[in-house]
Amino acid sequence: MANFQDTYLSGANIDFIEGLYARYLQDPSSVDPSWRDLFENSNGAGRPIFSKTLLEAPLPAAAPPGKNGHGKQAAAAATPVAAAPAAGPSAAALAQDMRLQSRVDQTITAFRLRGHLRATLDPLRRPRAPLEHVADMPMVDEKHFSAQEMEQSVESGNVFPDARVKVSQLLQRLRSTYAGSIGVEFMH
Repeated sequence: MANFQDTYLSGANIDFIEGLYARYLQDPSSVDPSWRDLFENSNGAGRPIFSKTLLEAPLPAAAPPGKNGHGKQAAAAATPVAAAPAAGPSAAALAQDMRLQSRVDQTITAFRLRGHLRATLDPLRRPRAPLEHVADMPMVDEKHFSAQEMEQSVESGNVFPDARVKVSQLLQRLRSTYAGSIGVEFMH
């Protein structure tokens, strides 16, 4: 499969694609059917390719026109596209969701790096020495998630075939995969 950097969706074409997407948001029939299909479908991970919230953010202030006259033409050509009214979650809710997703991603990485250290490998189940010297061991746990957060849906980070799952389901899968009777060491 091609790397994102190798596709037409890379940074070199982003201005063109954003312009097409803005036109698509105003009138889907104004773009080529192939682009319309791309904008209507997801990128294969169950997420839209573009976030409407990001596109609705205010435009940055224009740079002052250059002395060679090019800035005046660019400023005249850059007319902002009116965004549809936001009907989604508030900025505070989005920030909270992003913080939760960040902690989930850190937890997935911690399980992949250190989950095998919590694996039950001793058939006699004797107590193990504490692993306080391992800095990220507290992340290999669910204690840093509240009961409310455990029921929220988050991106699964390819731990599940589904794009979004509850935090509690994700942690159960991580425990059974990396810290069960057979410890899997993913990152080494």
